[in-house]
Amino acid sequence: MEDHPRALGWTPGPEDDRDFLLSTFAPERPTLSGEKGWGWAGMNDLNQLSEGACTSFSIGNAVNCEPRRSDIDSDFCFDAYHATTERDEFPGDWNTGQEGTSLRSAMQEWRKRRKISSFAFSYSVEEVVNWVLTRGPMGIGVRWYEGMDAPTEENDWYLEPTGEILGGHAICVPRVHWGMGDDNYVVLLNSWGRANWGKNGRAKLSEGSFRALLEDDPMGTAIAAVE
Repeated sequence: MEDHPRALGWTPGPEDDRDFLLSTFAPERPTLSGEKGWGWAGMNDLNQLSEGACTSFSIGNAVNCEPRRSDIDSDFCFDAYHATTERDEFPGDWNTGQEGTSLRSAMQEWRKRRKISSFAFSYSVEEVVNWVLTRGPMGIGVRWYEGMDAPTEENDWYLEPTGEILGGHAICVPRVHWGMGDDNYVVLLNSWGRANWGKNGRAKLSEGSFRALLEDDPMGTAIAAVE
């Protein structure tokens, strides 16, 4: 397999009436101020290489972070992704050239493998911020732009959703910085290998860019494992 750190491949897939909304699990008075990062110094460096396996890898990064502190490796993520493509809502599978799958289908496979118990959706920046501040990391699926491919130190590691749309991508949100009198942002943890993107595989996304990708674009979605 070619070691290519720019594989995308996320495909949107709508939830249905059996799915939960994240608001069902959120408190009536959400927390929208503070800084919280869910980390684990010993977590595996997940790298999806040339495959469009980002949905599975974004879940892997989320469950490897606190509070779960799992020990999922890239082989498990690949195996789960391959199985997902064989049972998801899209024709074909990874053997026949299918690139990517939906976050919902990937979560179903992880639940089948008993790595999570259930999951819930959100399309709200405030709900995502509250969840990460109080409960744990999330995965998001968004359109991916050229300007997001290579965050730089000169730009303080911020993503820029500018230029051509390259496809879609699923990525983990393990940290937020919000409502503290300065710029609001979320931190994204990618699955292209820590040496290949951003600062140790992480980069920032401003509130304005986050709203544009998640709330203003019908292709955006956020999803969390819930207990």
